Amino acid sequence: MQTTVFQRYAEEDLSEFSVRDIKYARARLGLLDALLEELQHSPIHQIRVRDLCRRAEVSESAFFNYYPQKDDLLFLFVRLWSIDAALFNRSTPSGLEMLRGFYNYTGRIAEQHPYLMKELLSYQARTDIPGRAQFVPPLRPCEKVMVFGRVPGMEDISDLGIRGLIQLGLTDAIRQGELPAIDLEQAMISVGSVFFGVAGLLASRDFQGLPEAYARSLRIVFSGLGAGS
Repeated sequence: MQTTVFQRYAEEDLSEFSVRDIKYARARLGLLDALLEELQHSPIHQIRVRDLCRRAEVSESAFFNYYPQKDDLLFLFVRLWSIDAALFNRSTPSGLEMLRGFYNYTGRIAEQHPYLMKELLSYQARTDIPGRAQFVPPLRPCEKVMVFGRVPGMEDISDLGIRGLIQLGLTDAIRQGELPAIDLEQAMISVGSVFFGVAGLLASRDFQGLPEAYARSLRIVFSGLGAGS
């Protein structure tokens, strides 16, 4: 199984996982795939759990064994998204280059799947993401392999989420001397405002030109934070 939005980086090999693990992963990812299909036609608040279960061939009574609430499908998507971005940029040694790569990756995904990006922006705005983490079962190794393939070092890649990736990139940039010793929390707010603000302004255009707009905005923000000074 491969969730269609994400890239596969290696062959799938599930030989080390139990039948129970594989069944669980297929059901949970199948429900996510069902949501991504339904989102092409309807916003999430109009999508019924019953329809997702029918498409994924999961009983409606079992749905809440995998997701405490319907919106938690988007929580899982964001976790997979952050892993995909980390894998896509794993050969980038620079903290700032990692952030540029993550934003460019996000911009391309948004251009290709505008309906999905609009839902994610809305979800991030209305949800206490760290708070939901205690309720949504974490990604299992089997799920990661099903989506991305058996990638060497996969166990060392955390599903950090958007905030976690921004924090990691800025921390590396400060450690590497790309940025001076700045207030990390304030820097995260500045860089995060680019992620959500620029995307929000381009939502009415279905995010066309978002990768380039992200690049220009990051250049301004990084300069203001002291990059290259």
